[in-house]
Order: sequence, then structure tokens, then C-alpha cells
Amino acid sequence: MARIDLMNNERARSFFDGDLDVSRILRNISLETGVPITTDTLVLLDEIQECPRALTALKYFCEDAREYHVIATGSYMGIARHAGRTRSAKSVR
Repeated sequence: MARIDLMNNERARSFFDGDLDVSRILRNISLETGVPITTDTLVLLDEIQECPRALTALKYFCEDAREYHVIATGSYMGIARHAGRTRSAKSVR
């Protein structure tokens, strides 16, 4: 398993800057974790809500690299997704 914590690792967030080439991203993750990434490797993108471009990159993993196993987790996904939104008492029935 190659685990990247996108909340605590600014360098890892930079892997998703620029183009979202899956091969380049996987090479960077491999270099960062010291884990050779093969089709048998589980790639864990932890706290993905901290890097919106990583969320976007999931599309390219699905389209261009289906042979890789990628899991994205985020303990604050609901909060990040609904940031700035409030419910008024009138909208709750």
C-alpha cells in the first residue's frame, strides 16, 4: 500500500498541480512513499478533500488507469462539500 496524507503533506498536494497525467502522479506517489506502484499496489489518497485537484484526478484514474487500485478517504468530506451553506429554520420541516 502507498498512502499519501493530503492534509499534512503539502508536497503531495503539489503532485496534482498542472496536468493530471496518471503516470506522473503515480511516479510522484511512488517516490514520496518509497513504494513501487504496480497494478497490485493499493494507492490510498487520505484526506482528499484538502486537494480538490486530487478529487478531479480520480476521473482520470477511472478513464485512463483502471488497472490501478485507488481509494480516497476524507474525514471532513461533508463539511468541505457544504462549506458556507447554512440551513434556516424555515427550510427544515
